[in-house]
Amino acid sequence: MQFLKSLMGRRMLKTGLAVFVTAYVCQWLDIPAVFAVMTAIVTIEPTVQDSLKKGLIRFPASAIGSFYAATFFHFFQISPFSYAFATLFTIVTCYKLKLFDGLLVATLTSVAMVYVIEGSPVDAFFVRLLTTTIGLSVSTLVNFIVFPPNYLKQINTKMDEVLKLASIDLAVFSDSLRHRELENIQAKSKKVFDTFQEHLLKVESLIINQQKESRYHTQLYKKKANIDIEVKQLHMVKRMHYHIGNLTMPLHTNLEWDEATHQQITTIVDELSMVLNDPDHFELDCLKHHLKTLNHTFSQSAKREVTLVEYLHAETVVLYELIQLTELMVYYFTLEKAEDALTGN
Repeated sequence: MQFLKSLMGRRMLKTGLAVFVTAYVCQWLDIPAVFAVMTAIVTIEPTVQDSLKKGLIRFPASAIGSFYAATFFHFFQISPFSYAFATLFTIVTCYKLKLFDGLLVATLTSVAMVYVIEGSPVDAFFVRLLTTTIGLSVSTLVNFIVFPPNYLKQINTKMDEVLKLASIDLAVFSDSLRHRELENIQAKSKKVFDTFQEHLLKVESLIINQQKESRYHTQLYKKKANIDIEVKQLHMVKRMHYHIGNLTMPLHTNLEWDEATHQQITTIVDELSMVLNDPDHFELDCLKHHLKTLNHTFSQSAKREVTLVEYLHAETVVLYELIQLTELMVYYFTLEKAEDALTGN
């Protein structure tokens, strides 16, 4: 089973199993399986909550489609009028009732059902309700029992990827800072920065799915503390993303540090990038020392901010963003150690 899971993925395996069980139940009851199987396929969602939520929408939507199919078959039999009216009325009714998640399935079901009705349209309607119920029930149970989704591993993997992207973006800034070429940094870092944003959205989606799933599974609920830490870390990384983004924005003035200060700040940025790329380099005392250095340099820089212009000097902007970034990294990796303690790593 583990081999199949690695080869095909959880959702594919669960979909196949739901289809098999649904078809078996329909065969045992001697009723058509095709619509039940269709329902089972579309009801397998990433989380149990999503399966339940969308199932409660798709059931009435499918019932509406079946009703119109049976109604217009009664009047027009299998004809273009039956197909057209069943489609039109199903779409309008689902739209008016705001059953948007079930609209497509209901419409396709309505059209397909026109062709397969045999005997009484009333009997066909109730059989269709039964098959919908079977498909929904089986797929939801399979989603709940078989390979209950656990996104923590994916979250951790994706979060590591996000930090590596942050490291790359910071390395671009460090290189531009070293060569005093900050005017071109935005163009250099744009692609990495955009990818950084995409990965953050993916992590956020995984965390939301994990929170939903933990309500239905005791083992996952026991890991709620881990999920809470992941939420806090996501918030930290979002803010890191913001401050790194600010470092790549055009500056109004040139940096006016002396060579020693310039070298010192560049070295700090390099080390911050190294920690983001490989958290094993994290040393709380080292980051706190960097923070102290940045704050001292910032206080010196702030003294020359008495100016008639409406913008801050480049040194002040860079130092402020680096201070904020370093503080966030201290908080993030402190949480990381707390999570490792919870998991026993």
